Amino acid sequence: MPSQLLTQESSGSIQPIDLKDVYVAVRRRLWLAAGIVVLGTLASAIFSMQMTDRYVSSAQLELRPPSPGVLESGTQSSENKEAPFIATQIEILRSRQLMERVVAELDLARVPEFNARIRDQQKRQQPIMAAYASQDAEQKEAVTAREIHKAVQLLGARIEAVRQSKSYLVTVSARSEDPARAAQIANGLIEAYLNFSLTTQVEDHRSTSSWLKGELVRTQTRLKEAETAAETFKKQHRLALTGQDTAADMQLGELTHQLALARADLAKYEARQREVRALIERGESAETIGRAMDSRVMADLRERQASLRQKQAEYSTMLGSRHPSFVALNSEIADLAREIEAEIARNVAALDNDLSVARSRVASLLESVETFEQIDLAEESALSQLAVLEGRVETERRLLNNLLEESRRSLVLAGQRPFDPVARQISEATLPMAPAEPNRKVMVVLGFLGSGVFAFGLVFLFGILDETFSTGRQLQSAFGAMNLATIPLQTQLVGQRGTRAMGIRNYLVLHRRSRFSEAFRLAHSNLVLLDVNTPPQVVMMASALEGEGKSTSAFCLAQTAALGGARTLLIDGDFRNPSLSSALVKNVSSGFVEVLTGQCTLEEAVVAERDSGLEILPLKEAVYAQPLGLNSASVQLFFDQVRQAYDFIILDSAPILPVGDAPILARWLDATVFAVKWEATPASALASALERVQMAGCPRIAMLLSQADLARIKAYGHGDDAYYTTQYGHKKMAAKKSRSPRKRRRFFRSSKEKHQDAA
Repeated sequence: MPSQLLTQESSGSIQPIDLKDVYVAVRRRLWLAAGIVVLGTLASAIFSMQMTDRYVSSAQLELRPPSPGVLESGTQSSENKEAPFIATQIEILRSRQLMERVVAELDLARVPEFNARIRDQQKRQQPIMAAYASQDAEQKEAVTAREIHKAVQLLGARIEAVRQSKSYLVTVSARSEDPARAAQIANGLIEAYLNFSLTTQVEDHRSTSSWLKGELVRTQTRLKEAETAAETFKKQHRLALTGQDTAADMQLGELTHQLALARADLAKYEARQREVRALIERGESAETIGRAMDSRVMADLRERQASLRQKQAEYSTMLGSRHPSFVALNSEIADLAREIEAEIARNVAALDNDLSVARSRVASLLESVETFEQIDLAEESALSQLAVLEGRVETERRLLNNLLEESRRSLVLAGQRPFDPVARQISEATLPMAPAEPNRKVMVVLGFLGSGVFAFGLVFLFGILDETFSTGRQLQSAFGAMNLATIPLQTQLVGQRGTRAMGIRNYLVLHRRSRFSEAFRLAHSNLVLLDVNTPPQVVMMASALEGEGKSTSAFCLAQTAALGGARTLLIDGDFRNPSLSSALVKNVSSGFVEVLTGQCTLEEAVVAERDSGLEILPLKEAVYAQPLGLNSASVQLFFDQVRQAYDFIILDSAPILPVGDAPILARWLDATVFAVKWEATPASALASALERVQMAGCPRIAMLLSQADLARIKAYGHGDDAYYTTQYGHKKMAAKKSRSPRKRRRFFRSSKEKHQDAA
């Protein structure tokens, strides 16, 4: 199957990082990483040794939050006030005022540790006089205000005050180059803090007493003014005590009650009037209308009318309608009906009169209610103003009572215990026995870890930027072309010496079991397997740049094929630098160029090698112009001729990028093998060379990783064929493999065994 060049196209997708490649990149530069780690660790150790030792001395304080006074009681819980109080006291411990007191009391501005000028002067003095000068430096040197300010800043940076969990304990720590001075600073700071707190309490007590006295006088005055204003307002508006009903309130209540009764009567009269008028309008009988009226006279008239009608019924039956008594009875009934109608008219008139009176009474009561409501509103406004005045009186009276209670409490406390300290010292700062800074072990460990991270990042960056190839697997995955084999350096051939002195010409013949020979046999086998059906017969050995082992690889590959029994021809096609011809053939009279131009035949120009049977077509001399006929049909005729005469033909071409001859010959060949120098050939250069050969129309392309350091490749790990390369069949390897497993596992081995393993 032909091997095609796979070009890299930017698809926009993020390619995953191969961990194997990362390991190889790190392993390739392991010594660089180890050197960086060692240097970083040493630098951190030296830096830590040069740092000045500093000692830390600590003392403890117990804070005592003050108890709330009468004016503060109930306003805030004690738990909510403790945290701000402790935070305030810690800030006071760190305040500049206390630092200035400590600097002044301990005279730290004249100490070289806190004064850079004095420290520099002592460094410039002679070593002999330094000891005497340092003893009197604090007494002789005069300091400026700027130096005192700087000493205060340095002291503040070396003081720490930390609360212990949620307790009232505060730890005060001081750092100094002198252990005794560290203890003095911590104790001096606590002493300055306690003196400051005591002085502050005295001043607070004085200011509080003065304020209480003045506030008592002012509150009493305001209370008298409020009481006077309230009494005056009462007299002006003739108001009773707050909470009692006024005369207007009582009269308004009575009128409201009467108004409710009058409205009820009015509603009753209106309802009766509507009922009577409705009966009259419908033309109801006098008897029906009379029943609707609530009148005693109408009731008597209805009883008389009922009695007469009963009697009329009896007379009609007994006497008849013409009897005088019956006629007289009818006349009496008629008179009674007229009398009922007259009574109905009087009742209707009386009902109208009662309705008019009820309406007049309701209107009169409404006017009276409105009048008394206005009077009541005025009285309520006056009462509201009076309530405000009385509330002011009550407020001033309560404030006066609180002030009196606070004044009595202050006098009692002043008589029993004048000042309650806000803190007390639990433990004093002692002389530290060992320096707290710097922690050299931690610094060395951090230096080691930091340099390790930096070294790994640097090596990883170098690995990303590196365009060379370390293994055949990388080469194959980058371009898709098969790596035929990984060729070791000649100086690593089975531990033999003098390989270069012997020359590469006879090496494969004399050392057929070497790793170098085995690598070329593997390359020849893989080259044949590029296409099993039609193996490549004419192969060009090329390289992107010069110095990549192209000519040596071409000769060794051709000699390997010849030693295998194939009739092989090696053509020196490097017209600019015919190195193969110079090394292998002497006194060349005719060569490749003469054959192409027809000046001689192929048989006349070919030189045969005695030991391997390899035939070589050399170059007579270097040609700096393109040979005539290189693009003509004579080239095709030449390759057709050598195909018929030989089984395997290898053409050693010029480098692809510097010279343009090789791509021209590539179209007449079956395959091109690129010699890629191990960890030297850039990927960009190789890609450009591959593109040129591919554009020329070469059907098959393969790779050959040359001049590889097998020891380093094995150190990179498995994954490449060179990792498993051994001197197969060598006597020492056979002897080593014949040992028992138990003997190979022994930890303590004899010197002879060690020597054999090393060999």
